[in-house]
Amino acid sequence: VQLADLDGDGLEEAIAFLKTAGDKPLKTCIFSRADGDYRLMDVIEGDGTSFASVEYAQLTDRPGAELVIGRQLSTDVLQSLSAYSYADGHVAELMSANYSQYRTVDLDGDGKEEMVTISTFHGDTLSVWHEGAEPDTYEKVWEDPLKRAFLHAIWSGKLAGEPCAVLGNRKDGRDLLRLYHENGEYRVEIIDHDCGPANVWAFEDGGIDHIIAANRETNEVALYAVHAE
Repeated sequence: VQLADLDGDGLEEAIAFLKTAGDKPLKTCIFSRADGDYRLMDVIEGDGTSFASVEYAQLTDRPGAELVIGRQLSTDVLQSLSAYSYADGHVAELMSANYSQYRTVDLDGDGKEEMVTISTFHGDTLSVWHEGAEPDTYEKVWEDPLKRAFLHAIWSGKLAGEPCAVLGNRKDGRDLLRLYHENGEYRVEIIDHDCGPANVWAFEDGGIDHIIAANRETNEVALYAVHAE
């Protein structure tokens, strides 16, 4: 059970994640506080064998946080990702897609977080999702025109004050990449080449941002200092 204010009324909902029997065994039960107690308001039913991830993010301009759920679909590697809004006691599904890894980050600075996804498992497709023009929609707004084999590592946050996602792929170019938004476009920069990162992270030390990458294909750990241009 987790607590989060999904509808922006200042009171936290209780969200319970259950596995039951049946065709859609993964249940997400949302309870809202009323008259000093919690009442079951809505249930999200999903396929799969287990919950892979849960996150609360500001994906739209609605009050409160949206609920992002990753589900393991089978005993192999297939996973599904869904995002939901909650208002007036009811859930609305914003999007659903298969994925390998994802991160949320406000790349374009509009106050609403995009979702950056890698698909399918260890796949070659990098995509960005954003709130759509119609209410209760969240759609793919960009897909990398280049297919990058074995996309793997991903991190999101700010580097040198600029929002971005950092990721890598372990085949073909074996690049360490930065995804960012500039002049109305999503762009990809190659930070390093022929390194094959399996994991990446970023941190600040002494006022300087750093990227650390575990480069499996070259059997090394690499540390990069980030400086604003």
